[in-house]
Amino acid sequence: MIDTSKTDPNDIAADISALRKDIVHLTETVTRVLAHQVDGAVEQATSSANAYMKAGTEQLKEVKGQFEAAASDIEKKIEHNPLASMAIAAGIGLLIGISVNGKR
Repeated sequence: MIDTSKTDPNDIAADISALRKDIVHLTETVTRVLAHQVDGAVEQATSSANAYMKAGTEQLKEVKGQFEAAASDIEKKIEHNPLASMAIAAGIGLLIGISVNGKR
């Protein structure tokens, strides 16, 4: 146990003052470290989001190209075989009509 009867009050005040300064310094250090970690996390999240956006854009372009190619092929087939295309469309319409009327 510490004998406080021999401790100088000025020493205690100096110790408390030094402790306060240490706490302020520690608080500032922790704040800087946390700010640095948050900045790093934000940078990483932004980078990941940009990478996903770029990948999604590339996939969308690819799907769009495939869709346009398929649409072009269908148009060519319709132009070369208009009667068959009309018969197929009529058949699909008939099937849809039957399925809709059958559910009523």
